[in-house]
Amino acid sequence: FWIPLSLFFIQMLYASDRSRFSLFILSLAFLSGLVYFIETIIVIQLPEHAGFTQAAKTNDTAVFYFFRQLSFIVLLALAVRVEKITRRSTLRFRNKISMTLALMMTLVMFPMLAHYLSSYHPAWTLTIAAYEDEHHYPVWDIRYVNVLILLWSALLCYMISVTRLASGIWNSIIVVCLSAIVYNFFLLLLDTYNLSLWYISRAVEVLSKLFVICTLMFHVFNLLKIFGDRVDRDPLTQIYNRKYFYEALPRVRSLRTEKGTSIMMLDIDNFKSINDNWGHLVGDRVILAVVDIIKDSIRDNDIFARLGGEEFGLLLPDTDGKQAMAVAERIRQNVQQRTGPGYHYALPVKVTLSIGVCSAIQNNVNGNDIMRDVDEALYEAKHNGKNRVVTRQAE
Repeated sequence: FWIPLSLFFIQMLYASDRSRFSLFILSLAFLSGLVYFIETIIVIQLPEHAGFTQAAKTNDTAVFYFFRQLSFIVLLALAVRVEKITRRSTLRFRNKISMTLALMMTLVMFPMLAHYLSSYHPAWTLTIAAYEDEHHYPVWDIRYVNVLILLWSALLCYMISVTRLASGIWNSIIVVCLSAIVYNFFLLLLDTYNLSLWYISRAVEVLSKLFVICTLMFHVFNLLKIFGDRVDRDPLTQIYNRKYFYEALPRVRSLRTEKGTSIMMLDIDNFKSINDNWGHLVGDRVILAVVDIIKDSIRDNDIFARLGGEEFGLLLPDTDGKQAMAVAERIRQNVQQRTGPGYHYALPVKVTLSIGVCSAIQNNVNGNDIMRDVDEALYEAKHNGKNRVVTRQAE
């Protein structure tokens, strides 16, 4: 089950960043094991009267295991190689051709060779494991096990040198390499102990793959959170955007609270002249400073959004008109007092806000009417001297 899961999560990561071709190769590394697992299942179920003795099945299992490990090692090495190249530059055509040939050889030729060297072709069967008559348990040829341990160790060193332990995904693959060294070491003991060591080694392998799956899940869900934030967040200020604000409005108003919901629209006064006199970079600094001050002036559960340009919106759940007016005045005063030359944000001019406030008992007033009222309140504040708060009670 871990193969489809690993493929699914790795492909999701690759889909989020197509420039990371190493992730695609990494998914092929997990896919390559599926062929050998299928071959193993088929061999185990073959009848003994057809010439497939228990000894032959044991050796076939060992052959498919050996080639599965080889395929995984080669594909992981290719993935690390691509990761190293793409960190410095893009893959050249020559690199792509050589990588494609190596992938095709590993994904096609290795399974064909494993099948040919199994008991399907007795004259060419590769003997890796055999039964001892005295003890009736399989014994591995340690030469093949030593080869696997050496290859996993070399891959581990290569992977650490390339990734520098700086990536969560590759760190989980490093854990796979370490566990592979451990469970292959167990195979060296099969000629001394019993068959339970084989199952222990399989358990170690499964646990390492589960660790990879958990790591991949963490990265995928983290990416989903980032993409979700990109949809709902303003890229400059990282507060909510207009879309989220208007989607949240009916949801917040539907909450059963005693004081109802208040809505606020805030506009930076004379923002165009700030951009004209000091440039857009200073204009962005003004917006970021105002956002920071407003965030310090409201509650964590209040919904704060940038509606566009220098205009902002606030949804205040469980807040009546009197409380909303107090919050608006606090915001206005804080922005005026904490901006300008010599203050923390080092702005070249003192910033003021015009604020429109509207309060309404939930579900009693149409949402469009509320937004019209709060917009009219903001308009009145802007055209009656600015740097002030105007409130309306929705009817």
